[in-house]
Amino acid sequence: MLPGSGRPQSERLQELYASQLRHLPEMTRRLVLYAAAAEYEDVATVMAAAGVGTDLGAWAPAEQAGLITLVDGRVAFQHPLVRAGSYHGAPAHLRQRAHRDLAAVLADDPARRAWHMAAVCLGQDESVAAALEETAELAEQRGGFFAAGQALQRSAECSPEAEDRARGGTRRRCAPRTTPVAPCGSGSCTKWSAV
Repeated sequence: MLPGSGRPQSERLQELYASQLRHLPEMTRRLVLYAAAAEYEDVATVMAAAGVGTDLGAWAPAEQAGLITLVDGRVAFQHPLVRAGSYHGAPAHLRQRAHRDLAAVLADDPARRAWHMAAVCLGQDESVAAALEETAELAEQRGGFFAAGQALQRSAECSPEAEDRARGGTRRRCAPRTTPVAPCGSGSCTKWSAV
């Protein structure tokens, strides 16, 4: 906390960044929001999703304000609270649109597309659940077991099947596309074999 402020320094910084973001031109705010939602996407992907063309000058007001820099084709936020302030300071419908637009331009990258689709998912959607399950499978094949677990958990949350949601996606892992070598029991499947 700052002396005499009664509020944490991070809260004051977030307010400062939010104020700076509000003073940016609308197109620049949109780009910064899309970059905040994108997390790992390059500048070209962010600009394509935002539908603003290819003129890097649209980023200039945010760069001049010291909020971001463009480095090696990527957006670098000057502080994590700039990203957080841009994302959480935007209305929900604009965040949803950003993820929807990012998913649309990421057709060639099913894993990242699935996570943007999941960010848009309100309630249950089988297509999103299936895309996340495929993402989990890819992550598991690469040894990314934590990422696979996260994708399966979110898949279960998006699944219209109540049993999937209740068991955290475990039943989805025992679906016909794979056959357990060891039996599924008490909520977890252990070894897998492709059908």
